[in-house]
Amino acid sequence: MFAKDNRSRTVLIAIFFLGIAFFAVNRLKEADSFYHLAAGRYIVEQRSVPAADPFSITAAGRPWVTHEWLAEIVLYAAWFAGGYWMLILSAAALAVATYALLYGRAKRLGAPYGTTLLALALLGLPTFELWVPRPQVFAYFLLALELWLLERWRHGDRRARLWFLPLLLIWANLHASVLLGLVVLLWHAASASLQSVRAGWFGAPPRTFRQVEYWLFALGGALVCLANPNTWRIFTYTFTVQSTLQALPVEEWRPLISYFNDGDAQAFALGLAAVSLLALWHFVRPPKAGAARGRDLFSLGLVFGGAIMPFIAVRHAGWWPILAAPALAVILAGMTGRSRARLAPGREKMFFAIVGSVFLIAAAARLPRVYYNPDTVPVPAADFLAEERLAEPFFNVYNHGGYLMWRLGPEEKVFIDGRSEVFAGRPVADYLDILHGKRLKELVDDSYHLNYFILPYRPADTARALAPLYSWLIQEGWALVWWDDAAVVLARPAPANAEVIRRRAVRRIGPWTDPRNIPAGERGAAAAELQALLDRIPDSKILRIYGEELLKTFRE
Repeated sequence: MFAKDNRSRTVLIAIFFLGIAFFAVNRLKEADSFYHLAAGRYIVEQRSVPAADPFSITAAGRPWVTHEWLAEIVLYAAWFAGGYWMLILSAAALAVATYALLYGRAKRLGAPYGTTLLALALLGLPTFELWVPRPQVFAYFLLALELWLLERWRHGDRRARLWFLPLLLIWANLHASVLLGLVVLLWHAASASLQSVRAGWFGAPPRTFRQVEYWLFALGGALVCLANPNTWRIFTYTFTVQSTLQALPVEEWRPLISYFNDGDAQAFALGLAAVSLLALWHFVRPPKAGAARGRDLFSLGLVFGGAIMPFIAVRHAGWWPILAAPALAVILAGMTGRSRARLAPGREKMFFAIVGSVFLIAAAARLPRVYYNPDTVPVPAADFLAEERLAEPFFNVYNHGGYLMWRLGPEEKVFIDGRSEVFAGRPVADYLDILHGKRLKELVDDSYHLNYFILPYRPADTARALAPLYSWLIQEGWALVWWDDAAVVLARPAPANAEVIRRRAVRRIGPWTDPRNIPAGERGAAAAELQALLDRIPDSKILRIYGEELLKTFRE
């Protein structure tokens, strides 16, 4: 009977973790993953970590804080070994390993497997989309590993403490969030010290507590973090990028409160508040006799810290389940203890089997079919540019820069990309002026001598924002030579581009041309232009919609 129960439990746990793996398989929906690949390739080929920008025309030679160099090498190695799907599956595998560590930590805190799985699913669901191949996924894993090791140390395994300094050393070369890992280690020492002073209120200190030892490891971690190519700048990176991020602004660096008109953001904020209040209630109420754990000041601080971080920048939402899920598992166990005691074991397993199956089916239903988002990543446009080799230099938007840097660089230089720290000051100011249709003659013709533009034209707010720029380019005779779901390419009417314009110019159709306004005598030529584009990108949704509208005009 005991073996049968263990087998059924193992199956349920496997169902949940398979669901986590499926949820963490995310297509590359934005360009930052690609600029990390470009950086990793450059480091491997040059056999050195660059300290200055080699990828752009606007910030060439400027200082570059390559704080993610080691992660970029690993990402490039994964791509080199198996392409984009290997890259995506590697991030998903890291997600499973991270949640396995959270499961192990919750079990050490005394939470049963059922409420632990439920807590992981509840807090993980809003953030699984963040498991994309970027350096932050290594940091998620390392934070979970740090917390798991801390729990082992707190429970008497003194060998666990020996891993903290190597862990922070690796982290400092993977991602600037090592500062968070250091803060957690400092909070571990501070909370244990408070518990040793006021054990009745803050809870008993860990059984391994030795104040000098705890603080030595915390301070030693700060020194170890300096062992990276950027030394102390790893701690100030977040402040270094702020001027550029505020000027653009970059969506993932905006606080959660700025998205409060969105229902998902409101629900996420309510979840943060609810779990935080539950954690506070669980902490202040008198501990029950025989409870697995009493008051835990360390976990309470993690929950409140994790709840605050998305209000600093929404990109920090990914830390929330790592910091809060094990504590929530303990709270749920305390709240459902009596109900579970009355529930027959078979019915409890049936409940979790149903929940786990729904979780797994929902995860499987969202598995992507292609490795990138064709609406946001300009893959076909970049293929066109790589084939035709329009004259440089060119202008691109921030969100396209990373992919173009990977696909065309470093030989062809981008105008701007996701490495915000290198573009502070004049580069970002010039970028915004061009984007908003200001000083175009001065910047496009005189300062940068731009020969083509690759630009988005959707959604509607983007089209409105770029209308002055598009109008100027069209008035100046720039030719539309490419159009797909993510981007358009407009080429300067110059001798260097003449052959490409002759062969590839799209003269009768386009995102700004209503099919109903195409003269009857030009509809055949318009259909031929559209078919030429569809031959290259047969899966294009926007071109097929345009074609349906064009055919409709033929019938009228």
